[in-house]
Amino acid sequence: MYTSLSPGSLTPVQQTEVHPNLAEVSLGDKKIAVMHYPELAIPIAKSGDYDIVIYGHTHQIDIQKGQSLLLNPGETGGWTTGKATVAVVDLATLEATIHEL
Repeated sequence: MYTSLSPGSLTPVQQTEVHPNLAEVSLGDKKIAVMHYPELAIPIAKSGDYDIVIYGHTHQIDIQKGQSLLLNPGETGGWTTGKATVAVVDLATLEATIHEL
């Protein structure tokens, strides 16, 4: 995983730790949790232990700002919804934008 994917600027993520149902990533001063299921993501986001909580499973775009940014970027393949999307998060403001591929 990388902090930047711009050509010539591939900077490795500072720390990545993977648990059976959760990956923890430090990106700059932000603590990020990544998992598949919303049933895990929602209570983790409500805990405030992470700056950003990212999940999948539903393939539905979801952006909620509370104690943490809770984010489902949709799906990159577009097979389920017919819309291929990714999310970009501004780490300074924790604002997420969805981009169609």
